[in-house]
Amino acid sequence: MAYRAHSALLFLGGCAALFLFGVVLAVLGTVFGLPEMQARLHLSFAQTGHVFLLTYLGIFVANLAVGPLIDALGAKRVLLISALLVAAALGAFTRVYSFLGTVPVMLLLGLGSGGLCTGGNVLVSDHFAEQRGAMLNLLGVSFPVGALLVPMLAIGIGERFRIAHLLWFSAALALACGLLYATLTLPQARAAGRVSFLDTLRVARSPVLAWTGILLFFESGNEAAASGWTVIYARTIGLGPRSATLVLAWYWVGTMISRLLAPRVLRRLGKARTILAGAMGSIAGCILLLTARSVATLAVGATAVGFSFGPIFQTALGIAGDRHPDHSGSVFGLMFAFALLGAMASPWAIGQISQNSTVRYGMMVPLVGAVCICLMAVRLARQERG
Repeated sequence: MAYRAHSALLFLGGCAALFLFGVVLAVLGTVFGLPEMQARLHLSFAQTGHVFLLTYLGIFVANLAVGPLIDALGAKRVLLISALLVAAALGAFTRVYSFLGTVPVMLLLGLGSGGLCTGGNVLVSDHFAEQRGAMLNLLGVSFPVGALLVPMLAIGIGERFRIAHLLWFSAALALACGLLYATLTLPQARAAGRVSFLDTLRVARSPVLAWTGILLFFESGNEAAASGWTVIYARTIGLGPRSATLVLAWYWVGTMISRLLAPRVLRRLGKARTILAGAMGSIAGCILLLTARSVATLAVGATAVGFSFGPIFQTALGIAGDRHPDHSGSVFGLMFAFALLGAMASPWAIGQISQNSTVRYGMMVPLVGAVCICLMAVRLARQERG
C-alpha cells in the first residue's frame, strides 16, 4: 500500500510538470492569435515566428543542461526551480508592450518550461521502467489537459477576457506546482553530486537514439506549429477570435483522447508501428486542415491532427528510455534537445513563409514534417524487428 501511494505521488508530480508545460504553450498559442496582443506588440507574422523561436530556444538550452543536472541533483530541485521560473516569466509578461520586451521574458519562460518537460518525463520513466511506453503516454495526457484549459478559459469568459488575467492565472498555477514540488519526497539522484555532460555525448552515439532524435525533431516541430499557429491560421480564413480559439481546443481534445488510448494500442502494435500509424493519420489531418473552409471542417481537421500527433512523442521517448535506462536524465535531455530544434524551426519557418506568401502556405510545414516522421518510423520499425 505504501509503495502504491508513493508511486501515485510520483506520477502526480510528473503530471503537474507536463500540465504546466501544456499551459505555457497554450498561453502562447492563444494570446498571440488575439487582436489585443497583435495590437499591443505591433507584431508581423515574421516577428510572431521569432517570438516562438525565442521560447523554444530557452527550452532547448534548458534541456541540454537539465538532463545531467537531474542525474546529479535529482528531479526535485530541477522541477521546483523550473516552476518558479515559469511563474516569474508569466508575471513579467503582463508588463511587456513591445517585441524587444518579449525577448528576455520568452527566454526565461523557455528555460523554466524545458526543466518541467524533461524533469516530469524522467521522473515517470525511471519509476515505471517496466511499463515505460504506456506510463509515459498516460503522463502525456496531462499536457493536453493543461493546454486545453487555456483556450477553454478564454472562450468561457468571452468579452470579459483580458490577456493579463490569463497570464496571472497561469502564473498562479506555476506557483502551485512549485509548492507541490517543495513538499513532495522525490527519488534521490542517480549520480549524486556528479554533473557529467560526457554521459550525454556517450549515449548520443547510439544509432537508435539518432533516428529517434530525428523523428522527435519533426514531431516536436509539428506540435509547436499546430499549437502556435492554429488560431492565427483560423483567423486568416475568416473566423472570429472565439471560433478560432475553439478550433485550437479541439486540437488538444484529440491529443488527449489518443494518449488515453495509447497504452492499449501499444500492446497490439508495439512502439514503432504505433508511431507510424500516428504519422500516417497526421498526413490526412494536415491535408484536411489545409483544405478547410468552415469552422466544422477546421475543427475536424484540428482534432484529427491532435489525435494523430498524440502518441508519437511519448512513445518515441519510451524507445529512447528503453535503450539507456541507466542514463535517463542524459538520454531525455538529448532527445528533448533534438525535439526543441524542431520546435524552434517549424513555427519560425511558418512565420517566414506566411510573411512572404500566405499563412495557408506556411501551414504546409507540418504536412512535410508528417511525411518525414513516417520515414523515420519505418526505419525504427525495421530496427525493432531486428
